[in-house]
Amino acid sequence: MASRPGIYRNTARMNKRVIPFILLAAVLSAGAVYFLLHIYNIPNAASVERASIDRALKVLISIAAVVFIWVVTALAYVVIFNRQKRGDTGFGAHITGNRKLETVWTVIPLLIVIGVSFYGGFVLRDITPEPPPGVLNVDVTAFRWGWKFYYPDYNVNSLYLELEVNRQVEFHMATLDVVHGFWIQEFGPKMDIVPGMMMHLDVTPDKTGQYLLVCDQLCGAGHTGMTAPVYVVSSGDFQTWVTQHKAPPATTPASTALSTAGEAAQLGSAVYGSYCASCHGATGQGGAGPRLVGAGNTLAKYNTAQGLQGFISAAMPLNAPGSLSAAEYGELTAFILVQNNWIGSGTTFDPAGLSSVPIK
Repeated sequence: MASRPGIYRNTARMNKRVIPFILLAAVLSAGAVYFLLHIYNIPNAASVERASIDRALKVLISIAAVVFIWVVTALAYVVIFNRQKRGDTGFGAHITGNRKLETVWTVIPLLIVIGVSFYGGFVLRDITPEPPPGVLNVDVTAFRWGWKFYYPDYNVNSLYLELEVNRQVEFHMATLDVVHGFWIQEFGPKMDIVPGMMMHLDVTPDKTGQYLLVCDQLCGAGHTGMTAPVYVVSSGDFQTWVTQHKAPPATTPASTALSTAGEAAQLGSAVYGSYCASCHGATGQGGAGPRLVGAGNTLAKYNTAQGLQGFISAAMPLNAPGSLSAAEYGELTAFILVQNNWIGSGTTFDPAGLSSVPIK
């Protein structure tokens, strides 16, 4: 068979042209990866979980940058050296396929996708850890349009979050009305709070400072104002805060103990007007908050007056932390019981014995 020196000369020329483009793509790729992993900074990270998310984002952007650089470099090579010459009206060579090339461009993306999937699984494991001993539990109640927080381990109610640095927090979240979204941007993970479900989110803040909790689900007219301050403080400062805000043990004051339900309800009417009417309506008919009085009200699901009072003291949003005394909680409970005809006005009302009062 006769040799075809022209083909070999063209192949050698092509190889000389390709090598600089390969080197250029390699240098650009290395520079992009170094910049994205070591220099590019995503600002305001303030938790262990956010750091994991940021690293994953940098890795994904780095992979995308490398693919982009090699594709654009190959495109530039083809445009420069394989474009149609001016005046050339002929057809290019008939190519039926290249099995090696097709195998390469199938296998490489497949390996990238599999690798990214495994890496994503490891990141997901890191940002959803099992709660360790000593985790800080915080019950979060979302409502239109605000937040209330309760620390069950310390018996502290608050309208803002006080967290201890380098201590994992487990948020237990519920909503009183519609879907809300719990998101502290510097902490990373976010969670939708769905009606009828208890949602959980674990975060470990690792930088002291002041942050902002926002609702990231459009929940109505007051959505943009549904925020709460978040303070991450040292262990000593957190213990001081707990001491200052811890609620005193519940007592039964003489003014409410063993009075009639009607008398306690009369006092509870003033409490309701001051703290509840703006959301639940002047007569409990509902408004921004759910109905509390009458057919179909949201409180009928509780079996006893004790359960009802527990809900009021732990979940209902009040105007300030610890704003109601033990006596006022009892009076408000009596008001709701009487208004719903769940207890007679002349019935002896003892806040210490609410477990024996059924809700009918």
